[in-house]
Amino acid sequence: MCDYLKSLPGGVARWMPESYTVLGTDGFGLSESREDLRDHFEVSAAHIVQAALVELYRGGKISEQELLAQLAPLEIDAGKQNPTDR
Repeated sequence: MCDYLKSLPGGVARWMPESYTVLGTDGFGLSESREDLRDHFEVSAAHIVQAALVELYRGGKISEQELLAQLAPLEIDAGKQNPTDR
């Protein structure tokens, strides 16, 4: 987990394996704490787990039922606007 901008790892994404997922912040100053910042920019522990589960699903390693069962306890708002679009 880091507080780095997505632009650096995103810049090398095209040379990475197919399942390469970029996590990172897109700026600072929007939150009271690092924990709030990580949640806002979707780089908290729960969001990292979500990204890993989605990649496992996309790669055919887990079923949709398994994906949904594992995502439910994370309580992540799937309809939340992308942090970069705010």
